[in-house]
Amino acid sequence: MRMRMMSTLFLASVTGLLSGGLHADVLEVAADGSQDYLTIESALGAAMTGDTVLVHPRTYVESGLATGGRSINIRSVAGAYERDFRPLVSHGVTR
Repeated sequence: MRMRMMSTLFLASVTGLLSGGLHADVLEVAADGSQDYLTIESALGAAMTGDTVLVHPRTYVESGLATGGRSINIRSVAGAYERDFRPLVSHGVTR
C-alpha cells in the first residue's frame, strides 16, 4: 500500500512538472507601443528559459542585452532575412 501511494505521488509530481515546465511564452516587442514590451531589454528581463522574444520591425538602440544565462529565443517577426541586430557604436567604440 505504501509503495502504491509513493508511486502515485511521484507520478503526480512528474505530471505537474511536465505540464508547467514545458510551457513557453512569446513576448512581443514593438517600439510603437502596440505590444506588451517597448524594448528588447525589458522583454529579456521578463523572459524565462524557453521563451521567445519576438521583435517587430523598428530600429532599437540598445546595448548590453543579456539573457542572464537563460536559454531564450530572439526572433524577428519579419523573418530571418529582415532582422538587423547591430552593436551600439559610440565614438568609434563598440559597447
